Amino acid sequence: MKTFFCSIFILFVCAGNAGLHAQAPDSVLYGFTGFPHDFTATAEDEVHSIINPNSTIYAIHMDTCLPWKQALYNQPFPSWITRGWNSIKARIPEGRPLYIAMTPTSFDRYTLANPCGSTEDTPGAMPALLAGAKFNNLYVMRAYTNYVRRVIQAFNPSYVNIGIEISEMALEHAEEWPAYEALFHHVRAQLRTYHPAVKVGIELVLQSLMHPPIGALVKSTVEASDYIGISFYPYSSEYGVALGVPPLPAGDQQWLGPLNWLRTYTTKPIAICETGYTTKDIVIPAGPINLGFYGDEAKQEAYLRDLITIAKRDRYLFAIWFVPVDYEKLLVTRSDIAAEWWRIWVNTGLFNSELQPKPAWSQWQSWKLP
Repeated sequence: MKTFFCSIFILFVCAGNAGLHAQAPDSVLYGFTGFPHDFTATAEDEVHSIINPNSTIYAIHMDTCLPWKQALYNQPFPSWITRGWNSIKARIPEGRPLYIAMTPTSFDRYTLANPCGSTEDTPGAMPALLAGAKFNNLYVMRAYTNYVRRVIQAFNPSYVNIGIEISEMALEHAEEWPAYEALFHHVRAQLRTYHPAVKVGIELVLQSLMHPPIGALVKSTVEASDYIGISFYPYSSEYGVALGVPPLPAGDQQWLGPLNWLRTYTTKPIAICETGYTTKDIVIPAGPINLGFYGDEAKQEAYLRDLITIAKRDRYLFAIWFVPVDYEKLLVTRSDIAAEWWRIWVNTGLFNSELQPKPAWSQWQSWKLP
C-alpha cells in the first residue's frame, strides 16, 4: 500500500531499543516510525520527544535506493548512507529491541531497487552484472545478502524484514515470485549461519494476503520465515480493489475480519510492521477513476483499540504505527506528482499537525495496561 512514498527519506524510523532483547512470550512491543511532520530538525526532535517515551521497539524502514555495486563488491557504502545510519543510531534509546525493514525491490515491488548514488540526490548506476537480472540471479543474491548482513552488523537488530510489502509482487507479477522466493531462501540460509539470533521475516499487505491465490502462492515462504510481517491500512480497501483483490468488509469488520482471519492463515508469530488509519476523507485521482480513503477520529480510535486487544490476544511480536504526527506542513513543500499519493497517509497520525493528541492517543496508552 505504501508503494508511492517519496524517496527523499532513505530511512523511516520507529521508536524503541538497540541490540538483541529477550521478549517475554506474552508481551507485545509497540512503536512508531520517526516519519517527520515537516522538513526541519525541530520536527524530527518533536517526533522523537513523542515516540521515544511511548514505545518499546525502535524500527528502521529502508525503502528507497540500494547500494548494489558496493554491496556486490564489498566496497564502502556512500558516506551519506553511513552518516544517516550513525544519525539514526544516536536516536535509539539504549536497551530496546530493534526492527529493520529492507527490500531488494523498487517501489513497484517487482523490479530491482534503484542503485544509490554518490550523494543522496544523485542517481546511481547499476553494475553490469545486475542490469536486468532476476531476483534469483547469483550476483543479485550475493549483493543483497551482503547488504542485509552489513545492515545487521551496523545496527545489531532483533528482527529484520527482507521484503517490504512483497505480496504486491505476487499479486501483480506472480511470474516473478519464484525468483524472489529463491532469493529469500538464500538470504535466510546465510543469516541462519552468520546471525542465528536475528529473526527473519517478510512483509505482506493483509488485504492482498486474504485473496486466496495470493495466500496460497506466498504460503511456503511465510512458513519458512521466523514471523509473518503485516502491512495493514484498513481504510485503503478501494486501493486493494483497484489492484484486483476483494474489498474489505464494512464497519468494524473492516479490520476485525482480516485480523481474526490472520491467525487462521498461519501459526507463525505475527508482527504488524506498519499500520495506520486516516482521520480525514481523502480522494486520489488514479487514471480514469478516483480512489477514496475514508476515515475519522472515531474510527481511528476504534481500530487502534481493537488492534491492541487482538495483538495481546494473539501474542503479536510487535505493532508499528507508521505516522506519529499528521504531516500537512510537509506536503506544503512538495510540488511533484508524488505529493498527491502522499496524501493517503497525511492524516493517519495520532497527533494532528499542531502536535495535539487525537482521541486514539488514549488507546495507544492502553497497551501499557495488563
